[in-house]
Amino acid sequence: VCLVKCTRNVHCYFADRLYHALKGAGTRDGTLIRVIVSRSEVDLNLIKAEFKRIAGKSL
Repeated sequence: VCLVKCTRNVHCYFADRLYHALKGAGTRDGTLIRVIVSRSEVDLNLIKAEFKRIAGKSL
């Protein structure tokens, strides 16, 4: 499922990873740092827009 998500819509995949890293009590810092740092210059703005669509709140 993860591989299919990533190949179909990479922004959705990373937004989903961020959503699950922030969901619930506490955060998964490793996931947050890895996604934000690795995508910061590439397409973080598109990921932020997709996150807002998924989560209903801004990143």
